[in-house]
Amino acid sequence: MSLLAPSTLDEIVSMVDQLQGPSHPNPAFRREEWLDLCGSWEFQPDPDDRGQTEGWSSGAPFTAAIRVPYAPETPASGIGDPHLGAVCWYSRRIAVPDRWRARRIWLHFGAVDYACQVWVNGRLLGSHQGGYTPFAFDITDALGWSGQDVIVVRVEDMPSERAQPRGKQTTEARPEGILYTRTSGIWQPVWLEPTPSVALQSVRVTPNLSARSARVEVETDRAPGRPATIIVSVAWQGQTMAEVSQPLSGLRLALEVNLPAEHASTHFWTPSQPHLYDIDVQLRVEGEGKDRVQSYFGLRSVTTANGRLALNGEPLYLRMVLDQGYFPQTGLTAPDGAAFRRDILLVKAMGFNGVRKHQKIEDPRFLYWCDRLGLLVWEEMPAAYEFTPQAVTRTLAEWPEIIRRDYNHPSIIAWVPLNESWGVPHLAVDAEQQSYAKALFHLTKTLDGGRLCVANDGWEHTCTDLLTVHDYTQDADVLRQRYRTRANILGFRPGNRPLWLGDADCQCPVLVTEWGGIALASAAPQGGWGYGTAASADDFLAAYRALVRALNASNIVQGFCYTQLTDVEQEQNGLLTMDRQPKVSIAEIRRATLGDKEADGR
Repeated sequence: MSLLAPSTLDEIVSMVDQLQGPSHPNPAFRREEWLDLCGSWEFQPDPDDRGQTEGWSSGAPFTAAIRVPYAPETPASGIGDPHLGAVCWYSRRIAVPDRWRARRIWLHFGAVDYACQVWVNGRLLGSHQGGYTPFAFDITDALGWSGQDVIVVRVEDMPSERAQPRGKQTTEARPEGILYTRTSGIWQPVWLEPTPSVALQSVRVTPNLSARSARVEVETDRAPGRPATIIVSVAWQGQTMAEVSQPLSGLRLALEVNLPAEHASTHFWTPSQPHLYDIDVQLRVEGEGKDRVQSYFGLRSVTTANGRLALNGEPLYLRMVLDQGYFPQTGLTAPDGAAFRRDILLVKAMGFNGVRKHQKIEDPRFLYWCDRLGLLVWEEMPAAYEFTPQAVTRTLAEWPEIIRRDYNHPSIIAWVPLNESWGVPHLAVDAEQQSYAKALFHLTKTLDGGRLCVANDGWEHTCTDLLTVHDYTQDADVLRQRYRTRANILGFRPGNRPLWLGDADCQCPVLVTEWGGIALASAAPQGGWGYGTAASADDFLAAYRALVRALNASNIVQGFCYTQLTDVEQEQNGLLTMDRQPKVSIAEIRRATLGDKEADGR
């Protein structure tokens, strides 16, 4: 059984159980001590928004129980109500370990959709807005250390708010078309962590392949009042490769860590050989103990030149699949950690080397397993659905936090702030909307110049590193002809919109990043749909092979992203059902996905 390419569903199930990794909710920034707060919480819908005036923040008894971190719209939460109002409340009693008494205690939320306020023992700690980004509060001074401290969370998520970055969450009463059941409230893990009085806040690692080194930027949450030192140690499979220390006088410090050149030269990160270096960062403050965070990084670069893609300087042909990350009983939240491993192994087993995470910022544990198992990722900002100052401000506030959270993951090779002109419906003719798309591109490249950026995936490109096309043509001959020449491609109007809005001809690499979408009629329930339909498994495989071969025939196209990995509610065009059962042979899909490009090394 190959670690990187299992070939049957039984092999995948067996491998999922064998693989072990950190249990911490954020494996790329983990402390040794932490306390999981997922599980049963008290819950109360507040359709009339009366909880604040009635003093619910002090921990008033609520009438329902909810299983965190599953959204109340999902069956797994124990609530299962897709028609909740805008406001709901959570409450939980906690017992903070007595051994943490001399330290600061942090309450972490992986993500809460959309805006929330948090109290401990009736004391307001703060608020947060943004449905896809993590946040934390120092709760030390609010604790009573009674073993009965009470956390209360008020969440506001307007069901029909189109200026809110919401991705594929419907604004209507029921899911329809390409939009699905919405997600409200706590939908990623909640946990406690202790730190000393001065704590590490972030560790940002930028690899440098040519120098065989890594730049490690460390930030603390406050400046130390006493002499302090940052110590960075890099290890490979338990063996220390390098260690650097430097005094810290302010909030930030950057260190260069040089790796043994003979080792680093043969241990780049790739999908087939996902080599990872472990990194240990310690903050030692004289007389105040130490804070320690563990992470990892991969030596990896992604570049473009002459209409081609390269990973670590070698040609890269992308075979991606669209992944929306929805599950039958749990919605946007994975049922457990094993679900991430299973999805990734299924993707690799079917011959793909990457996923385009569509309209969702995924749980960091998914990205950890992409890093470890070797799967390339495009990360895409969930869209707002109108162009207003409020929508722009909300997106611009959340997008940099997403890049900051996920900067260290070597699996991520591209950022996508907009998709198909969602939220910028007049991009082709509106100068303000064009400026916005360009601003998102340049902001992204400013925050992370080492990855690619597609400002608006699919069409109406203003400035971009890749010219991406969404093309659901079901006729393989039409597809083959369309991608024969760059002139043909630039003349194509996907979605009846211009592909390129720039002044000069676009010389970027071309990728077809949505195509296919074939539904299997025998597996689709009544009311389900796809962009095309196959009557049988044999017909499905024949259509899939023909479309792949048409794209592979192009000397211009540098990769593709098939729609899609799984069915999602009424959209029944997945390679897998929504509960991750293959519709056709995994081995046959793999052979078709790899196609002719496997033979010529592309």
